[in-house]
Amino acid sequence: SFTVDLTDVTVDNVVKAGNKALNLKLLLKSNLHVPKGYVITTSAYSLFLTRNKIDKLIQDSIDDINYSDYDSILKVSEILRKKIIDSPLPEELVKEISTKYNNYDFVDVAVRSSATAEDLPAFSFAGQYDTFLNIKTLKQIYHHIKQCYASLWTRRALIYRETNQIPQNGVKIAVIIQKMISVISSGVMFTANPLTNNASETLIESNFGLGESLVSGHINPDQYIAQEIIKKGKREFRVISKKIGRKEHAVFPKNAKKDIGVETVVLSDQKSMESTLSNNNIIKLAKIGQNIEKIFGGKPQDIEWALDQESQINILQSRPITSLKNQIKGIDIIWSRGYSDDYWNDPVTPLFFDILGD
Repeated sequence: SFTVDLTDVTVDNVVKAGNKALNLKLLLKSNLHVPKGYVITTSAYSLFLTRNKIDKLIQDSIDDINYSDYDSILKVSEILRKKIIDSPLPEELVKEISTKYNNYDFVDVAVRSSATAEDLPAFSFAGQYDTFLNIKTLKQIYHHIKQCYASLWTRRALIYRETNQIPQNGVKIAVIIQKMISVISSGVMFTANPLTNNASETLIESNFGLGESLVSGHINPDQYIAQEIIKKGKREFRVISKKIGRKEHAVFPKNAKKDIGVETVVLSDQKSMESTLSNNNIIKLAKIGQNIEKIFGGKPQDIEWALDQESQINILQSRPITSLKNQIKGIDIIWSRGYSDDYWNDPVTPLFFDILGD
């Protein structure tokens, strides 16, 4: 089989589904709202390479890269990407994807990359591989699957793997097909504030429409901070900071029935300065973030989310935050042996110093 439902992804088949898909499965298992869908596995990618003799081209090409020469990297990238886009998908793969597509009750989909070395504690690959939104037909899905395959061989992906000593031909890519949701606002959430390294603060950035305008850096998003507090013996969140950005435009799926992709909509001055989230939704998001952090062993998470037209918060992705310093701030308690060091500063025996040292 070249496909697997998101609900059926496991640790055992993560090498075929990619870490992004596994993370989505873990979120689904915890009853969080994740758009339903399926994965086209790395087995499909391997078959595609073999049938079109691209695997040999990849090996020959990466052997010739001079990583100190920008043009050398760019040339290899362009050769590999063009060959992938121009090559046909194997017939049996096309047939299986068609069957899987017809088994679902949605038409408009997001086509998302899910690589085997992606979303790991040490290597996030955030933004390295491509996602395509509002894709409507099987023919378009086939084309954008190859676009995802090609994104494995962009110049920046080649450099990132080389810099982090990840073998170029050791990474494979799966593709996630998920239902498109109709969004009001979307954004990112960090369950530990990466600006202050404070583990008790959740940082949320938000814009109207899809998250593309935010991650592209083309707008000044709203920024909210929710802080975890202890109230009457219970852990709660309170909003401690709200900064409303001037969101001059937003990205939405194209309205026309046959049009694929997204379009940029200019917002009025009044709309651009409205808050994209209510206090209630900020607190809801912070609580969801706390639950997701627990799912992933207490490690702070970088989470993509979307608020839909039914006011439901959907989780689109979760990955470890790799930009935090090793020491993150929690509750303001300082543990020190400074008092004992100052109090017992006379010469001591080695045995007594051993005890004092702890």
